[in-house]
Amino acid sequence: MRYITVRECFEKLIISEESGTNSITIREADELESFIYKEKLKVDNFVWDRRSITFINYVGVIQLSTVCIEILPKIDIDSGIETSRKRLLEILVKSKLIKINYSDILNVKNYKVNLNELLGLIFANMLQKELLKGVYGEYVLINDNIGTLKGKIIFKEQIKNISRLNSKAHCEFEEFSRDNKLNQIFKFVVKILLNNLKNRETLKILRHIYFILEEISDLSYKEISNTKIYFNRLNNRFLRSYNLANNILNGLSSIGNNGKDKNFSLLFEMNVLFEKYISNILEEIIGDKIVYRQHSRYKLLINEETSKGIFKLIPDIVIEENKQYKLIIDTKWKRLNDEKHGYGVKREDLYQMYSYLTRYKDVSEVILLYPKNSDTRTYSRWSLEDDKSKVISIFTINLRSENTVENDLLDILNKLD
Repeated sequence: MRYITVRECFEKLIISEESGTNSITIREADELESFIYKEKLKVDNFVWDRRSITFINYVGVIQLSTVCIEILPKIDIDSGIETSRKRLLEILVKSKLIKINYSDILNVKNYKVNLNELLGLIFANMLQKELLKGVYGEYVLINDNIGTLKGKIIFKEQIKNISRLNSKAHCEFEEFSRDNKLNQIFKFVVKILLNNLKNRETLKILRHIYFILEEISDLSYKEISNTKIYFNRLNNRFLRSYNLANNILNGLSSIGNNGKDKNFSLLFEMNVLFEKYISNILEEIIGDKIVYRQHSRYKLLINEETSKGIFKLIPDIVIEENKQYKLIIDTKWKRLNDEKHGYGVKREDLYQMYSYLTRYKDVSEVILLYPKNSDTRTYSRWSLEDDKSKVISIFTINLRSENTVENDLLDILNKLD
């Protein structure tokens, strides 16, 4: 298995006759194209040239039969691969798209391995820690033929035993067992990771976990995917491990996966990730104001015949203060360009901001928020021609660290006060 890392939007993945450390073969490109369509990924986010492919808006991991492609965001001009990988993991955690704690990633010392390996190591460490405290057991309902009476007899099945001269009794009873759905899911995910990861430290931990869970029943991917786990005070310590296991399960190819299938993806759309990340940090620093996400209270127009609203307005972030909507922020995962007219802001986005200003009567300013390049201007402002009190602002955020994000957001909010 080869590992290749590229930057979303900024770098092209080369397609060549032979496999290389930074290129894929024509056969691998065909497999990638097939995977994109079968997994119903947004095809417009994969830009194909004759001898290359560029990934737009997707970050994460795509694993094919012979190559694992890691796609990282470009945090800023000077950021290296390890910095981008670390920041992506931190952003995923803060955005709650991967449900683990910061303490789990603070223990990660080596960011030279790709995102797939990092998440596998974090999962292995978390699960091993809890299993060493004790394997989870619960009462499970068993329906089977047994040699002695236990629980209650299932008469319909027992009649079959009598007709077959079977001396056993068909009983239904509860039994305390480690062979439960939660442990079966863990064992399934551990088998997947053992087949797909190569980091020695991770594999050592995973083999130890597999030894602990060796007597747990094996289930199919279909059985696992149809299983719902409920948590209580007895099994809640396994919740973080289960959440990360779910991320891994959700990334599996839908094509009859049995734990050995090499097709796998763990992808995130950067525009969604950016919006969730900014809104979560705003909630932490906003004070007594209220942050709404994907606010959908208003429609732009009313049909005069039916009196029904049409063209629902859904700003990414709406901030309320003293029971009035005061500020709207729409996040845009796109790099601004100082050399272009209007910095390359799309005309459609400005029209959208205009519709927010006209419909939200108490809002005097709307913000288009972009990631910051080292050479990007901090902000620009445009007021409406017929109402100078209504303003559209362009701001950028430095994603180098969480501190820079918080400071930039506070600076923006202070400018508006």
